[in-house]
Amino acid sequence: MAKSTSHEHGAEFFDLSVHAPRSTSHAGPYGRMFPNLPPWRPKPQEIEKLADHSFARQQIPENPEIPAGYTYLGQFVAHDLTFDPTSIHQRRQDPERLRNFRTPFLDLDSVYGGGPLHSPYLFDHKRTGENKGYFFLIGKRRRDGTEYDLPRNHQGRALIPDPRNDIHVLVSQLHLAFLRFHNRVMKELDSQGITGAEAFNEARRRTIWYYQWIVIHDFLRRLVGTNQALQPQRLLERLTPGARSGPLGLFRWKVRPYLPLEFTVAVFRMGHAMVRPRYDLNHITKGLPVFGESGPDLRGHRPLPKHFTVCWDRFVKFGDHPYQRSSAIDVRLAPSLERIPDDNGDASLARRDLKRSELHNLPSGEDVSRAMGIDPFSGSTSQPLWYFVLREADNKENGMALGPVGASILAEVLIGLLQGDPGSFVRVQPEWVPAYSGKGKTFGLADFLQFARMPMTRRHLVEKWDWPAEDDDD
Repeated sequence: MAKSTSHEHGAEFFDLSVHAPRSTSHAGPYGRMFPNLPPWRPKPQEIEKLADHSFARQQIPENPEIPAGYTYLGQFVAHDLTFDPTSIHQRRQDPERLRNFRTPFLDLDSVYGGGPLHSPYLFDHKRTGENKGYFFLIGKRRRDGTEYDLPRNHQGRALIPDPRNDIHVLVSQLHLAFLRFHNRVMKELDSQGITGAEAFNEARRRTIWYYQWIVIHDFLRRLVGTNQALQPQRLLERLTPGARSGPLGLFRWKVRPYLPLEFTVAVFRMGHAMVRPRYDLNHITKGLPVFGESGPDLRGHRPLPKHFTVCWDRFVKFGDHPYQRSSAIDVRLAPSLERIPDDNGDASLARRDLKRSELHNLPSGEDVSRAMGIDPFSGSTSQPLWYFVLREADNKENGMALGPVGASILAEVLIGLLQGDPGSFVRVQPEWVPAYSGKGKTFGLADFLQFARMPMTRRHLVEKWDWPAEDDDD
């Protein structure tokens, strides 16, 4: 059988040379949307002052418009699009020589890796029949109380293409949902007599398209808020077949899309502001930070502790169940994000985000705003683009959604990447809609999790997973 081309998203015959990203405006897979704007240059100690201000207030306002689960869908998307293992220190030596070990598409290469042929450790080869090796491995629940989890080796390390998807419990449980979604589609195809590589490629295509749909019609829709001009469906209708640009014309390419630094280094890091100080995972495990200095927290790279399974009605809107809200989009970050050491010992995530803006010579937010024909918000001064986007969201949308600059860049790039991907549903079948959604219902993250048979309610955990019905303080 011939190798698949990029538009087939084939995995068993995955060809890295076909999927290698290209940028016509830059030497690597990254580029700039505003290459002619001057870089932002901080004043002495400005980065330190801005970083300290991000953690100055203990009271973090909530965002009732965006459930907490979308914070980590955003992190999952970021991992799917980009992976650069070099440290900030290495990038400081030559910031223009960035490498991306991901395809610049929403194609779940962070989940599928090289497919069964090139990444066999991801798949269950103990299965019998035609579909042997085409189901993802799932960490099984054992008598010692270990929960359903990502597959792991004897050292507790997750067997997944991107170790960042095991950095904490919330993103690892979301990654698990993608494995379970694929496996359920495989079972459906098997019942229809579709087997082997044909079944695997079809299951992979469906999983990717459902993921793309959620990113555009659920995640993006929430981030642009009430801005009618940036509603995803309206922007999709503006796409011209074969055009090499996003719907707004800000993001253009000649051969294949690249990843704009204004997006990866600044705008898409708005998710850091959405992190809550603490989370309730379920009716037993409550009030834990993502990263803590002492005591239990949600850090990963270990087998999932007992009763750490995420009950998803606490993270997405599911029926009438109350859910946790994300933090408002502003410059106030959760205290736990001040204590995440990297290879250079810099524990402040805000400081690292600000340093990246300087390191990669990004323009100020005010310059970008004017270049887009948008008046900066009142009281705005020369600020790095990441910080500007957070302040704009707070100033113009009360932290409930991104402001016009941040929302426009986010929508332009996400939809532009689908426009530039020959295998996306936007290019292959633009009228496609998810078949698993209810009648007259828009398919979203909650539907995806439910189809993957992730635990959605306390009752599910108690009745299906044999959990205690009451809070267990032990």
